[in-house]
Amino acid sequence: MSKQSNVEDEDGNPTHVREVSDDGSSSTLYEYDSSFVANLVGDHRGKPVEWADHNKDGTTDAYEYDGSFVANLVGDHRGEKKNDDGGCFLTTACVRFAGLPDDCLELTVLRQFRDDFVAVKKGGRELLEEYYATAPKIVSFIEASSRRHQILATTFEVIQAAVADIQANEQESAMRRYVTLFSSLKSMLRDGILISGISEGTA
Repeated sequence: MSKQSNVEDEDGNPTHVREVSDDGSSSTLYEYDSSFVANLVGDHRGKPVEWADHNKDGTTDAYEYDGSFVANLVGDHRGEKKNDDGGCFLTTACVRFAGLPDDCLELTVLRQFRDDFVAVKKGGRELLEEYYATAPKIVSFIEASSRRHQILATTFEVIQAAVADIQANEQESAMRRYVTLFSSLKSMLRDGILISGISEGTA
């Protein structure tokens, strides 16, 4: 039997319903339906917006929900894929640098945070789209940098602080940390400047 849970915004208002399959291998994200009929029957699943596969290695593959006739006919609602490597490009690079597995605490917590908080927050989907487009370039820049060790170590410290925030139910604080980090790394990519104001090639 599938399990349903509400996804709430920062004020505690339900915005979406996530339905997880009985074996936990997949889930569907629906817009929250607060209509009279939905309240009457107790089913708040509105328009489906996302299909996700939850892999055994702890990664998640998210897709736009395909509700077409053919998708319904074959029972496969995977539309356009939304991300690769679970979408956590920076965190993945950092945990691999730290020698941690793909199902480590940091990746697990941040993937859930992405799906249940960022993705349903106002402006969150746009932020994620920008992240998916830019983060792989940032990771490539870091991997080629002579300051790779310093950048990844500093980035991982911020990630660990964000995870601590999430575990303390301080999602807004975690969001601010990650947005600030992402902005700094985007500037680094644009200007060739490393974290803490250290320029490439300087001592």
